[in-house]
Amino acid sequence: MKNLFLGVLMLFSVATLAQRADDKGRKKQKGDDELGKDATELAQKMCDCIDGIVKQYHPSLQDLMKDMIEIGEAEAQTKFAEKLGGMSADEQAKVMVDIERMQKFETEMSEKCGDNLEAEYRKYDGNKEFEEKMMAYLKTLPECSFTYKIMLLGQKK
Repeated sequence: MKNLFLGVLMLFSVATLAQRADDKGRKKQKGDDELGKDATELAQKMCDCIDGIVKQYHPSLQDLMKDMIEIGEAEAQTKFAEKLGGMSADEQAKVMVDIERMQKFETEMSEKCGDNLEAEYRKYDGNKEFEEKMMAYLKTLPECSFTYKIMLLGQKK
């Protein structure tokens, strides 16, 4: 069970992208229209990557990740343990396969999305307007729910 939560925590390391603030001149100043366009494009790339990976996990793990964001880690763990205990041995085995896969989330993300995604985001470190535009766009897309919630979690940290 401990490995499960280490894997989930690795997933949430993506959220650190949303909380990085770098005041060393790496901010990129752009006009409103271009900034909004860049925010929308990057948000879509992140959504395609993150949600594309997470939605391949067992539904109970998807629920766990949502619950960790929405109701907190302790309640989410309890709820997941109850759900796992009620599953057949076959379903539990499928969950365990995905837990192992989650432990390699960052590697899978790099393979699927390329290393450029994080570099693109870093160009806008500390740019609140960019972040707001990106979050506003993600919030409108139900298919980007995991990306939005992970980014929201990152903003709270």
